[in-house]
This record gives sequence, structure tokens and C-alpha cells, in this order.
Amino acid sequence: MADGITIKFEDAEVESMIIKLLRRVKSPKKLMLEVQKYVHAVTMQMFSGGRADTRSKRGQVWEKLKPETLKQKAALKKRGLAIEIHRPLVRTGAARDSLKVLSSQAKGFTYGTEIKSKTGFPYMGVHQKGDAKNPQRKSIFLNNLDLRQVVKMAVDYLKGIEIKYKGYLKK
Repeated sequence: MADGITIKFEDAEVESMIIKLLRRVKSPKKLMLEVQKYVHAVTMQMFSGGRADTRSKRGQVWEKLKPETLKQKAALKKRGLAIEIHRPLVRTGAARDSLKVLSSQAKGFTYGTEIKSKTGFPYMGVHQKGDAKNPQRKSIFLNNLDLRQVVKMAVDYLKGIEIKYKGYLKK
């Protein structure tokens, strides 16, 4: 005979609550969809300058753009091909506009872009990590506030509270 305990619920309300909680934990699809929207929204806030930590990588100020980069961007803007001159990571907006959920699983997702550089390297990956030619300029990350908001979304979801990502965004 196996050792263990037997739990029997004699209160229909408690039993119903536990069954609902177990369903939410087993299939958090609604939560994942709202977290995906949240990650996209805070990333777009970073690109638009609407985040307190814009132009930084976790509190460290990004290196200024090199003079040749500013000249290239100014020439593109003059021809109507660039939308920003002085803000790093925004030239034409193509990389920013390509950011999306790349894959989604039951309990997680991958967010990024499939854009490659002319030489075949993941374009945004170079900026995320930096290399010998390009300084690190993270554009896809969650700061501590964002992480707390995602945890709050998860807790609210488990409590059965209706979650909408916009309600968790901080201005």
C-alpha cells in the first residue's frame, strides 16, 4: 500500500475554486496573450521615447551616435527615407515595425524580429548584444517595473481577475 494523504472537499464552493485555479494554471493562454501584448507595448514605448529608461540599457546611458551615422541618417531623412536622426535604433522604423511574437507556446513565447543585416546577421541581435563595431543598445528588455507588472498580471489571472495589458502599462 502506498503512503500518502487523501484530500476530500466537502465544500462545493472551495472545490469549484480549486478546480478553476487548476484550469488556469494548466492552460494560461489568456495570460500569455496579454503578456505578449504588454511586452510589445513597452517595447514600442521605448522606441517612441515614452519610457523612463529610454536611451539606456538598464540605467546606463547609451553611447552617442557617431558623426558618420548622424550624416547617413540626415541624408536619408532629406530623401524622405529616415524618420529619426538623433535617436539610436530608429532610422527608417523598419526594425521597430517588424518586432512581433515569433513563436508562442502554452507557457511562454519568443519576441523579436526576423530581420537580417545585409551580411546575414540578425539585425536587432547585434544591437541587443553589441559587437566590435556597434555598442550594445538593448531595445527589447523588461525593466524591474515591467517584471513586477507581469507578475501582477499572473497573480490577478490566478485570482480570476479579468486582465487587460493596457491596465498594467505605466506612463
